[in-house]
Order: sequence, then structure tokens, then C-alpha cells
Amino acid sequence: MTIQIWWLILFATLCSFVCYTDFRYRKISNQTVSFIFVISLIFLIKNDSYISFLISFLVLIVGFFLFLLKVIAAGDIKLLVALSLAIKPEFVMLSLCVILALGGLIAIMYLIYGFFTDLQQVRQRGIPYAIPICLGSLLGIAASL
Repeated sequence: MTIQIWWLILFATLCSFVCYTDFRYRKISNQTVSFIFVISLIFLIKNDSYISFLISFLVLIVGFFLFLLKVIAAGDIKLLVALSLAIKPEFVMLSLCVILALGGLIAIMYLIYGFFTDLQQVRQRGIPYAIPICLGSLLGIAASL
């Protein structure tokens, strides 16, 4: 197995843990996101893709305003910023499109589930958006290898 596959396995393992905790508890650990950030920085330096700093900063700025509008949670933004460092610029739009499509699909599924159960409770608990963020970002990272 090449070293590139190990990078993908490392990111997939960390993302699996984040997805589990977000789905189960609707929490994303700052320690886990910090670890992903450090791993992403190492990956960025290894790939000489320093423009990803600018892209991550833009994600942070846009995410901050989306957080203020209560569109997305702060933990989801921190996760996306950390993972976006590891995605080469040419694959960022692909990753964001996958994240948006999967997020929309999950939102529709939760809406349908809410109609059959208690829609107010489903809305109050929120959507585990770390799942589409991780899946879309892993696709971008895999393409960046």
C-alpha cells in the first residue's frame, strides 16, 4: 500500500468518528477537529498546495455568516475549514457540490421522517451535517491524492 492510501485511511477513520458523534449526540469534538486540522496542514505542506489556506479562510468567512443566520452549526464550519485544507483547489467545488447535494438529501429524509413522527422534535434536534461534510471532503481528498 502506498503512503497516499494511508492518508485516505487516516482521514476516513477520523471522519467516521466525527460522523458517529454528530449523528448520535449532535456534537463535534473540538479536539477531533483540531487533530484533523493538524493532519490537513501536514497533508497540505506535503502536497505544496498553499492556496488551500486562502480557500479555507474563505470557507471560514462564509461559514461565519451562515452561522450567524443559523443556517449551519459552528462545529460543522470548523470541520469543513479543517478538511478543506487537504483538498486541492481544483476539487473544492466538486466537494462543495457533493456536500450540498448529500446535505439536501439528508434534510429531505429528516423532513419525511418528521412527518411520520414529531416534526417539531426533528427540527429541534437538527440535521447531522457532519455526514455530508465528511463524505464530500473525503471525495475531494481522494481526488487530491
